Amino acid sequence: MIVNMPEEEHLSDITESVWTGFLDIPLVRSALAPVACDCAASVRIEGAWNGSLVVYCSRALAQRVATIMFQCDSDELREALWSDAMGEIANIIGGNIKAMLPAPSRLGLPRFQSNWHPPGEGQAVGFRSDGEPLYVLLLEEPG
Repeated sequence: MIVNMPEEEHLSDITESVWTGFLDIPLVRSALAPVACDCAASVRIEGAWNGSLVVYCSRALAQRVATIMFQCDSDELREALWSDAMGEIANIIGGNIKAMLPAPSRLGLPRFQSNWHPPGEGQAVGFRSDGEPLYVLLLEEPG
């Protein structure tokens, strides 16, 4: 069975829904080309379709997400907190993408990486949130 990658529109809609619903931070779609960013969190999706969902942004935006998610002041933040926050966002968006795919599908554990460079392939959607760039990338990978 051939399973197609979810469409860009679905990726955009899910991201906007999670971002604004869960974090209550404004998010605006942007035509910015994906660039290297300070923070990237990813989850692997395996099953009928295999790939990864990557959420990447500036350190400032990752810290803003963490302050909201963990209800703390920015001076209390350590990298572990903002990497956990971004991992959770990737997990929620990835879970919504997984739900669109045929069963069986599994979602891996979130992974975090600093100074991440996009591979130049896959389906990327760009946004601006609080003046900072945010990108969500869906990469199809061999099973």
